Amino acid sequence: AGWNFSAALVATASPATLTFSPVDYASPHTVTISGVPDADAVTGTATLTLALAGATSGAVAVTVTDDDVLAIEASVPSLSIGEAGTGSIGFRLTAAPTASTTVTVTSSDAGAATASASLVFTTANWSTFQSVNVTGVNDADASNESLNVTATSGALSKVVPVTVNDDEVLGITTSTSTIALGEAGTGTFTVQLTAAPAVATTVNLSSLDVGAATVSPASYVFDGTNWNTARTVTVTGVADADLANESVQIKAAGAGLTDRLVTATVTDNDTQIV
Repeated sequence: AGWNFSAALVATASPATLTFSPVDYASPHTVTISGVPDADAVTGTATLTLALAGATSGAVAVTVTDDDVLAIEASVPSLSIGEAGTGSIGFRLTAAPTASTTVTVTSSDAGAATASASLVFTTANWSTFQSVNVTGVNDADASNESLNVTATSGALSKVVPVTVNDDEVLGITTSTSTIALGEAGTGTFTVQLTAAPAVATTVNLSSLDVGAATVSPASYVFDGTNWNTARTVTVTGVADADLANESVQIKAAGAGLTDRLVTATVTDNDTQIV
């Protein structure tokens, strides 16, 4: 007796033939059926037929449960890029699709990073990574941002976390590092932040020698709307009885920020009379 498979690419049978004699014709003879590995994720079926000349054929239905899982795979588990920088993520399928499959790639926060693509996979290219560029978006604040780049196709989905490292440094800046004024006179400079703060930030202003000069106002509050607006600081010289010019530092300070110092030179207005 010989075997015939309706779909040899699904399974094979061994041995190829069975021999029966008058002695063992009624004894079971074992046939081993082996599934054939393939690239797709589809369960296969076939019919195994026993053919013997002059006898009625016998048939066995065979189902081969596929061990592949159709999913979307990413080339990296996560991605880190800089503001205005670019990185890439590759996407592919884990098994051959039964038909042309389109995978759509999107960013969960286009204000932090952009990623947009439509990838087509076929039975010929399903296992080849297709690259998608992820570009960080420059903003005014100094905070790192997190988002997801997601590849989807029907019920299939793959998420890759992305971190955008900010290139701004939150700090205090002044319009000048030195000013000159007279006793009882005034001088001014401006102060602002270098980037937008995540929360309202107070910059305190003070004179390190109030006997030489005072400062007004005592503080300014900056937030995400006015962080880059120059605010005027007025320094007033203090009249004294001596003839000496004086130098005093005006400090601008905020929690978690590096102090900025402006040196004020106060020219004395007293005259020595003998």
